[in-house]
Amino acid sequence: MTDLPILDVPPAPLSCHPKGSDVCIAWLSLPEADAARMRDLGLREGACVNVVQAGAACVVALGGCRLALQREVADRLFAAPLPGRP
Repeated sequence: MTDLPILDVPPAPLSCHPKGSDVCIAWLSLPEADAARMRDLGLREGACVNVVQAGAACVVALGGCRLALQREVADRLFAAPLPGRP
């Protein structure tokens, strides 16, 4: 298990974070098969991502990749802003 950074605020659904936010995934509130798929894609607890697009389709940057998520999925990935960042 990856150590999570100390977060300044409680996690909220990924879909709530505005464009340009740097966030850390805290937990996945998905059925295990779906959570396993997200982890396979790199969206796992402790992963830090940048919100490239917010809204009906949430796009996040993870490393050199961009991942597009349906709103229903983004609503169930909980993340918090990285300390010292919006």
